[in-house]
Amino acid sequence: MSIINESNTTPVQGDISKRPGDEKESPESLIHTFIQRCNEDGGFTKANLQELARVLDVKNYKLINSEVELVRAIQKAAQDRSCFRSDHSEHCLDSECPWRNECKKIIAEWLR
Repeated sequence: MSIINESNTTPVQGDISKRPGDEKESPESLIHTFIQRCNEDGGFTKANLQELARVLDVKNYKLINSEVELVRAIQKAAQDRSCFRSDHSEHCLDSECPWRNECKKIIAEWLR
């Protein structure tokens, strides 16, 4: 199972971009808004994650093909631990992490 909702590849409704004249929002605020909108719209898409990465000034975000790596790059840009779906996430005690629900979802993988 992917964090991506393959049926929806368009950005989330609503603009998370910075607008002229607006005060700069904190990375945490942008991430919380993004996650809330994605949950309302049916899930994350690669396009949505790339838009958030762009707003947070993640370098070379268009070159990141993995949704997991995009989230980790976003975490790093927000100066958080970039641990999304890593070995660390299995023992995560950070109940305040905005990515926690998606990170802790059970993912089926074929073992070879």
